[in-house]
Amino acid sequence: MKELAMLSIAAVVVLTLLWAWKKPGSRGQETRVKELRQNLRVKALYDEAKIDRLIKFEQDERAPKGQKPGELDTLLNAAIERWERDKNSAASLY
Repeated sequence: MKELAMLSIAAVVVLTLLWAWKKPGSRGQETRVKELRQNLRVKALYDEAKIDRLIKFEQDERAPKGQKPGELDTLLNAAIERWERDKNSAASLY
């Protein structure tokens, strides 16, 4: 009985430490960033340097407008939207 109580206490301590170590919602944020980066990766034909340049471009676009640099998921989303917008407008030229 005493061993079961000690094991339960140890489990609670471990779970508490894991919860405190990892910010709430950060796992969902990581997953979202991975999904967005993969989406952009497909569009950029798996060119990682191009992906980094697209993200940097979105970051640089925010500075003159007085906007905050933004989280990575926001920058990735903006890069994807710009890619799709540019692709659609270029297609109408032909």
